[in-house]
Amino acid sequence: RIFVPPLEFDPLTSEPLTELVEVGPAGIVTTWAWVREPLAKHPLQHAFAWALIQPDGAHSSLLGAVDAGSPDAIRMGTRVTPVFRDEREGHICDLSHWVLEGAS
Repeated sequence: RIFVPPLEFDPLTSEPLTELVEVGPAGIVTTWAWVREPLAKHPLQHAFAWALIQPDGAHSSLLGAVDAGSPDAIRMGTRVTPVFRDEREGHICDLSHWVLEGAS
């Protein structure tokens, strides 16, 4: 099984995990909740969805903000692509948010 973000230990055997496998970058929304009025600490300052996103090739999902435009534009199974920050540091915070696949 391929976990994203990667785990330190196998959850079934407790053995250390050392192999990294490339996934995505796109993925699918597995579940979501709409945020009409974002708080100052949220990653987007306009309405967006918090979603669990399963990157292509992964067996697990990670939480991310999706700039979907409206709650009618997103559903389980919606394909999304990541938007990365201009300046990257090599960790999960480099991923700013997600957009609907094909959106510019």
